[in-house]
Amino acid sequence: MSRTWLISIFSLLISPLVTTSPVMAHSVQTDYWMKAEVMEIQSTFSTGESLEGAPVSIYAPGVTQPWKEVITDKDGKFEFKPDASLPGNWTIKIGRGDHGDILTVPVGKEGVNIQLVSQNLMDKPHRHSILGQILVGAGVLTGGVGLWLAKRPAKG
Repeated sequence: MSRTWLISIFSLLISPLVTTSPVMAHSVQTDYWMKAEVMEIQSTFSTGESLEGAPVSIYAPGVTQPWKEVITDKDGKFEFKPDASLPGNWTIKIGRGDHGDILTVPVGKEGVNIQLVSQNLMDKPHRHSILGQILVGAGVLTGGVGLWLAKRPAKG
């Protein structure tokens, strides 16, 4: 085999290893319900596996430091009972990195308004590596040039 063919084959074989595979990605789903004045929250992966031991940061309205920090239990559950003297939109961040969820929980004088709870996207959802995209592009370009050179008739 010629050197050009070896480079082309190597480039094509290595390119899948430097990219993010969407097949391996999974999302987090958060369910919530009221039990008396306490909001019970459970987070699971899209596979059904619980988000066990995930950090949870709860922020009161207009505050940048967590009001409370907890860890999810073995079932991915935790409880939230807001301070009724702090009405407004509370923020609950569940998980870390790309695996988590963010809830906005409106709290009034009557407590949590479960009908108006909203889920937000994580700050940094699953993302593709720029370096991986550049390497794949370079691999495809190298492979294409190699194939083009291999098909050219030899001189002389």
